[in-house]
Amino acid sequence: MTGAELHTVWDQVGAVRMRGRVNARALAGDRGAPHVVLVHGLGMATDYLEPTMRALGNEMAVSALDLPGFGGSRGEYRSLDSALRAPLGMTGGVIPSERSESRDTHPAGATRLSELAQALIDWLRVREIVAPVLVGQSHGCQVVVEAVTRAPGHASALVLNAPTMPVEHRGMLAMLWRVAIDAPREPLSLVPHVVRDYLRAGPVRILATLQDALRDGIEEKLPTIRVPVTIVTGARDPVSPPAWCEWLVRLMGAGTRLVVVPGAAHAVPFSHPHELAAEIVAMARRVEVIRVDR
Repeated sequence: MTGAELHTVWDQVGAVRMRGRVNARALAGDRGAPHVVLVHGLGMATDYLEPTMRALGNEMAVSALDLPGFGGSRGEYRSLDSALRAPLGMTGGVIPSERSESRDTHPAGATRLSELAQALIDWLRVREIVAPVLVGQSHGCQVVVEAVTRAPGHASALVLNAPTMPVEHRGMLAMLWRVAIDAPREPLSLVPHVVRDYLRAGPVRILATLQDALRDGIEEKLPTIRVPVTIVTGARDPVSPPAWCEWLVRLMGAGTRLVVVPGAAHAVPFSHPHELAAEIVAMARRVEVIRVDR
């Protein structure tokens, strides 16, 4: 995959050691450029977002994190909530190999949405990222929206790809069926990412976290968001279908954009990185115009 070079970084966030991937501008702490932060979907690590991160190039700072309990983000704790309330750590530095990871003694049960949102907020603070464009993918949209609901100043704008969970499919079996329908619509090259990340997280944690996510009503929070929002979905996405995303846009009113990517299913950052990157760049430019006008 061509594009911007990415680096692995590790940060101590409370008692949790968190893995991130960043481009050169983010690594250097460049504050003269817009900053984009990507948040992965349920069960996954950041890696499948990398095609979009690379497509964004080095015109802006680009970062992504593995949320606690997923990918390489591990910690020796029994309660994520109490672990995050431990004194915040400082940046741990660059690790040459992204395959290195820390030990995980956290129980394999649910990682609650509220905890994941707080982890995102705290990670942004540790990395000294101020008001980025937050890009959520799938369950990552729920994390992003919950974080911005809790701490409105922590984002300048949102780009939400395939926000979950549609009201009409808000049940465990219904959602798992939708995921099964989506699977053959994705590129075969996505399969190794899914298998590795799901095995690493474990079925108990994934299903318990899904059950928690199904209780969340993102449609109740989105109308309260006071920053620009773009919703992106695939034309063939059965998990977050265009009709659901259209309804969310109507709820939010004027100023919210809907972009439907032709031919895409659920994993737009992996299958159609340039289309998603174009929308992220457009949002970053929109935010910059708003900032200058003020």
